[in-house]
Amino acid sequence: MSEHHNTQGRASFFVRLVLILGAASSASLSFWMTRQAFVPLPVDALEATQRVSDLGSVAQGDIPTHFELWNLADKPIQISHVAKSCRCAKVEFSSKRIEASGKSIVDVVWDTRGMRGKHENRFVVYYSVGDEIGIKEIPLRVRADVTPMFDYEPIQLKFPSSKDGHAEMHLTSRRATSPVKILDAKCSHPALKVASLTDRSVAVNFNPKLWPKAARLSAKLVFTTDCATEATVTVPINVIDEIRDSNASLD
Repeated sequence: MSEHHNTQGRASFFVRLVLILGAASSASLSFWMTRQAFVPLPVDALEATQRVSDLGSVAQGDIPTHFELWNLADKPIQISHVAKSCRCAKVEFSSKRIEASGKSIVDVVWDTRGMRGKHENRFVVYYSVGDEIGIKEIPLRVRADVTPMFDYEPIQLKFPSSKDGHAEMHLTSRRATSPVKILDAKCSHPALKVASLTDRSVAVNFNPKLWPKAARLSAKLVFTTDCATEATVTVPINVIDEIRDSNASLD
């Protein structure tokens, strides 16, 4: 009888112990979750009012834009340098030292001469915060759709490699007054010759006897204009090997 009571007592003790431990674990978990809910998420010490400057449709030339960088830390920020994806942009800071809660203006001048269509320029600003060890960074981007002063077509010349060929490229100026003119033109391979040249067109002849059969070569037509924002234009020339291309398509 006594042994039976002792067994019941030990069982009751273990049940109470499990309940106590379970309650303690639950309270600890609840405390941890509550604490996590009030821990602020880390933020960048340096932030921009906008990280992407979308300029929409722009002309060829020097295109200005700017960013505002704000110091969100309680220590001064020192900008060390900026990395650019293209040398066509100039970047200047109103101040490379930004006090707490202060700002710096980043002036960007993007040279879009020679560009056509959609382009993007990327920047990375590197900085340090107070006496903290390490360099931080903030990425910025400028994008635009560049409208040229003239159009030309076709944008690529094509010739079959097995026979004599002739092709023409025509220029259309978007300038109402003083239309853009072609000044000169030349081809990059002896098998291709400029046959005729006018203010608005270039004609090219192809001689298959001067084109190497076994090699895969690239060629181009380069013409110059009197347009200050796009003085030189390169037009790819594709010489098509019909036999090799047909065999490739069969494979």
